[in-house]
Amino acid sequence: MGIELLALRGIAERVREDVRRWQAALLWLAVALAVAAVACVLLFVSLYLFVAERLPPWAAAAITAAVAAGLAVVFALAARRQRVRPARRAASEPPSATVLDEALRGTNVRSTDLVLTSLVAGLMLGMGSRRRSKDASSGD
Repeated sequence: MGIELLALRGIAERVREDVRRWQAALLWLAVALAVAAVACVLLFVSLYLFVAERLPPWAAAAITAAVAAGLAVVFALAARRQRVRPARRAASEPPSATVLDEALRGTNVRSTDLVLTSLVAGLMLGMGSRRRSKDASSGD
């Protein structure tokens, strides 16, 4: 049982490290998206100022809004085309059963033990966040 526990701890540590890397990557992605949003706003302002020199302000605003709406539609259609569709699986086999069986092969850990451990860990994590929010509100 000790070897399996060490193996699960190693897996948990690798998952934690992967989650930390994903969090850092998502943080930098959020910063990049914020900078891109500012750049888009500046682009639309410059488009408005360019058109406003030649047309009345209301027409320049309408043209700028139409260009922005057109780009939004193009990006929405591109996103719709790129969405992930779930693969069809056999109805008799749950999606994670094969992966779980492969991971536990050769160990003494039963899949029910892993499910119960995950359930308890999830409950403890949920209670921990509730406790942290309660501690934060009482600390004010």
